Amino acid sequence: MTLSIRAIDPVSRPFFGGVVSGIDIAQTVTREQAGEIEKGMDEFGVLVFHDQRITDEAQMAFSRNFGELELASHNVRDSKEQRLGAHIADISNRNCPGSRSLIDG
Repeated sequence: MTLSIRAIDPVSRPFFGGVVSGIDIAQTVTREQAGEIEKGMDEFGVLVFHDQRITDEAQMAFSRNFGELELASHNVRDSKEQRLGAHIADISNRNCPGSRSLIDG
C-alpha cells in the first residue's frame, strides 16, 4: 500500500479535510509514514482514516508517533466509572460494559 492524502472537497474547501488511504493504522507505522501524516495534519484541519479497525491500545500506539500522550481531562464521568484508560477522553453516551446506555433511560 502507498500512503496517499487527498482533499475531501478540493473545490469549495481545499484545506478543510483530507482523506488518508493506503495505511492500516492498527499496524506499526514507519517513521516515513508518520512524517507524511504529520504533513497532512499541517495541510488540513481534519484527517479522515476510513475503515480502520483499531483497539484503544492501537489508537494510543498510533498517537505516540506524533508526541507524548497527555492524560485525558474533563471526562464526563467519575474516574471510578471510566470505561477507557487515562489517555483516552470518555465523552460518549455509553456506560461501562454490561450496563445500559445513558440514552436508554
